[in-house]
Amino acid sequence: MRSNREPCWLRLSLCFPHSWQCLVVAMILLPLPARAQQTAETDAASQLSTQAPVPLSDVLTESESVSESIRDIRTDLTADRSAALIAGRLTPLTREIDTRLRETRKILAQHPSVEILGSLDGEWRRLRREISGINRSLSGRVHELDRQIGQIDDLAKTWEQTFTAASQSTAPTEVLDRLKSLIEEIRQARAAVQGQRARGLSLQSRVSVQDGRVTNVLDSIEQARESILSGLLLRDSSPLWKIGSHSSSADTLRQDSLSSFARQSEALTTYTVRHVAQLPIAIALFGSLTAGLYWARRRCRALAASENASSPVLNTPIAAALVLTLLFSGWILPQAPRFLQAILGALALVPSVWIVRRLIPFEFRPVPYALLACFMLDQMRSITAAVEFLPRLVFLAEMLLISGVAAWLIRCAGEQERAKRWKIAGYLALAIALSAAIASAAGYTTLSTLLGNALVRSSYLALILYAALEVLDGLVKLAVQMRPFDALAAIRRHRDQLGRQFRRGLQLIAILLWAFALMKQLLLAERMLSSARDFLGAEISFGSIQISAGDVLAFVITLWAAFAVSPLIR
Repeated sequence: MRSNREPCWLRLSLCFPHSWQCLVVAMILLPLPARAQQTAETDAASQLSTQAPVPLSDVLTESESVSESIRDIRTDLTADRSAALIAGRLTPLTREIDTRLRETRKILAQHPSVEILGSLDGEWRRLRREISGINRSLSGRVHELDRQIGQIDDLAKTWEQTFTAASQSTAPTEVLDRLKSLIEEIRQARAAVQGQRARGLSLQSRVSVQDGRVTNVLDSIEQARESILSGLLLRDSSPLWKIGSHSSSADTLRQDSLSSFARQSEALTTYTVRHVAQLPIAIALFGSLTAGLYWARRRCRALAASENASSPVLNTPIAAALVLTLLFSGWILPQAPRFLQAILGALALVPSVWIVRRLIPFEFRPVPYALLACFMLDQMRSITAAVEFLPRLVFLAEMLLISGVAAWLIRCAGEQERAKRWKIAGYLALAIALSAAIASAAGYTTLSTLLGNALVRSSYLALILYAALEVLDGLVKLAVQMRPFDALAAIRRHRDQLGRQFRRGLQLIAILLWAFALMKQLLLAERMLSSARDFLGAEISFGSIQISAGDVLAFVITLWAAFAVSPLIR
């Protein structure tokens, strides 16, 4: 039995019989004790350096350096305005949350439509993102203050030990007084930093409260959205012929309407103040587009471009510029309140009607104006969504108006091929509008709003997309006749073909957007997207080769694009 006192080299030779193995292991293991000893010495030295007292000979010079550091910390605290700025942002944000919360609760009690729920969800998520940004700023500032407090505590320990050592060694009175004043400076600095930290934590607590309120509202909106599908065929309101159940609502209708309008105005004012920097961008974009379209009209008239002289883009430059500007309003003014959304929607629909009325047959020109009237009623219903019983009356009037317009359209449509399409659209609109009106009168509010909103919103979108298509098509026709595109031989030779293909592409995009919006109105978009993702992601394996339906679709699109572009290149 071998003794435990055998040398280390002997143990290695027994474990590793070959000399080269023993040498390699020794080279690896020998530096480890030295490294451990060096680490331990470094830690001990750092601990001693932070806690060891300052020598008496260095007290005056070191104290001046520490005083300079303390003054820098106090200056940083004085110059830092982040807490005041955050408090200034938090006050109007809390006021906006209070206003929107009262309005949202009233809206959720009225069985709102999917569009209103989506608008509310977007507004509250914008507030949540802003609250998260404020919370991140506060967390960073509190972390920095904690670091400063740690530094000040280390300095306090060091100089208190120095004062104790100086008192025991009968140091001069001047040195002791200097140490006392320095320790007092350190204590005052710590108190100041601690005060800033307490203020930051207080602001964090206020932000957490507002974040909790926003989270609760978002949960309520999600529950209301889920309840739409589950209660689609359930009677969720009293029928209109039971007048007695609405007597109390009729008495307070005026007061509720005024208070709702006041809350909407307050929300609009708050939003405008908080996004005042984005308004000049929208104005500048509208002015640039208007000036560019007027310049293009003069240029085309100078070139005697008879085909584009009758373009809706050139005949109505202000309306076309307004439509194009409002297409970007979602990026310029994100998550606008419902009052501002109603204003922007009217500004988008009015020029669209002005453009479309020049492109449809004369006998059907009243249809866009009827859609504009329905839009006004629809926006009135959206603005008064928090008022009890009034939105149902407005919705019923809107459906009856659509039914009358659809009946007139069926009567006026002739037997031509194009008129038959108008007649089919009239029959569909009449059936849906009457079904929605009957369902609303019977108390099936969720079902009626789903059908009615799908009808009117898809009609508005079709009108706006048609106007935008004509505007973009006219802009492309103008662009291919001007430099630098006019200087390209391929464009000059295939100008008409390019125009037709571009218009077909715009029509396809408009149809897809309209169909997706309609599916979203009918609460089918998410299910269709989920099914499409599953289908396109499904893979088929042939040995080591894997092919998905998405790969096949991408190949088909690439092949079609190659055949579409090849005639232009030739």
